[in-house]
Amino acid sequence: MELTTELSFKARHAVKVDGKREEPHWHEFKIRVTVEGDLKENGFVVDFVKLREVIRKLIICELEGGNLNEIFDQPSVELIGVWIFRKLKEEVEKLGCTLSSVSVFERETDWITVRESDI
Repeated sequence: MELTTELSFKARHAVKVDGKREEPHWHEFKIRVTVEGDLKENGFVVDFVKLREVIRKLIICELEGGNLNEIFDQPSVELIGVWIFRKLKEEVEKLGCTLSSVSVFERETDWITVRESDI
């Protein structure tokens, strides 16, 4: 079974396009985390509350309100997604499931989805 949850954070960034860095600007990024696992005796694949706590602690608390250029040389949604996937993978496994994918939305119409096979 797959289970998905979404959280968001506000941060600013300025990516390099064609060798030139754009002006810093803000986004409300949305992250969508999907995990896979078996249905357990308690009726859950994983408790949403516990999964969201892990995401808040490892990702949201670090990125919320910040300048992503202080963490990433090139703060593209692609590199942010890879970073989030790597940070969450082990902690999700401790919850008894497998991280399937992480999607990072820069806006409603623009996002990237990262799977383990991508990194």
